[in-house]
Amino acid sequence: MSAKFYSVILAFALFGISQACAQDIPEVVGCYLAEPALTYSAAGNLERGDSSWSRAELLADGTARRPLLKARYDRGSTWRIEGDTLHVIFVDGLVGWRLQLTPSPDGWNGRATYITDVVVVGGGWSPPQHPITLTRRSCGPT
Repeated sequence: MSAKFYSVILAFALFGISQACAQDIPEVVGCYLAEPALTYSAAGNLERGDSSWSRAELLADGTARRPLLKARYDRGSTWRIEGDTLHVIFVDGLVGWRLQLTPSPDGWNGRATYITDVVVVGGGWSPPQHPITLTRRSCGPT
């Protein structure tokens, strides 16, 4: 048989494998409600203005944003999939959250780790972590 025939067979086989793998991971792109809301505070206590951290949108280009904030605050926010784990980073220049999530029926569940540019003198400080759920929501008006 010809090399062209084998390359066509190989292409179909790879397509089938990619489709099977894609079916194992739920659709990621879309809008979500974070519960509890992410906060500006490492303590995880809601503060003034924190409701803007309760909504999240994961875009097809691998960027993440909080639609209730101005886009410039999310320039470094990203998401990616590794295996069955969704990794999301929300940053606004000084503080943010790193999420590690696994699929759930209505979205994603996991842990959020507080990240900051603040230097802690004396060591011994470990960033706070909180359980979090991202529940899929409509991207329409909130």
